[in-house]
Amino acid sequence: LSLINDVLDLSKIEAGAMKLQMSAVAPASCIDTAVATLEHRAASKGLALRQEISDTLPDLWADERRLTQQVLINLVDNAIKFTKQGGVSLSIQPEEAGSSICWRIEDSGIGMDQETLARIFKPFEQADRSISGRFGGTGLGLHISSNLVELMKGRIEVSSELGKGSRFEVILPLKEGEDIDLLQQKRRNTKLPPMSLGGRVLIAEDTPE
Repeated sequence: LSLINDVLDLSKIEAGAMKLQMSAVAPASCIDTAVATLEHRAASKGLALRQEISDTLPDLWADERRLTQQVLINLVDNAIKFTKQGGVSLSIQPEEAGSSICWRIEDSGIGMDQETLARIFKPFEQADRSISGRFGGTGLGLHISSNLVELMKGRIEVSSELGKGSRFEVILPLKEGEDIDLLQQKRRNTKLPPMSLGGRVLIAEDTPE
């Protein structure tokens, strides 16, 4: 199912038909979700999963679901996948005189050489032919992630050294103007209606968890 979804997203991106659901997003909540999703996997490999969040982070304009699930979780998942010992760290901080936000994912994993770095964002590309057999994957994740970030007017930067780990940075601009201010005000003013005792709640989930 994951492979099918990736191929469908790839087709939408190449056809220029990818639609984003843009809204005001709290950057810290994205990292909280990524850590909560992957901390058990990191712990099962004996890896430390650390996070560092700046005290002053304004909201930004993005597709929260795709940013969290298809960009940040994908990058952190890759970092865990290619790291045997040490750990993975996540940090968020303002960049470029406060005009953008930077998520930084660093690992102490296998790293990449310069030749590999030149092609990792291409579709169906992986570090070498043995990667798929050793670690799994299709080579679509980074290509989709980078395209989604570009659609949100941002960029992904990467630096790495073979045998010494990698660092990925996701940089997204803050949106200036009234749109985000109005959404923030609406979110602050929104109150849930009181729940009457004796009522029934229907919860639908698509996973056993």
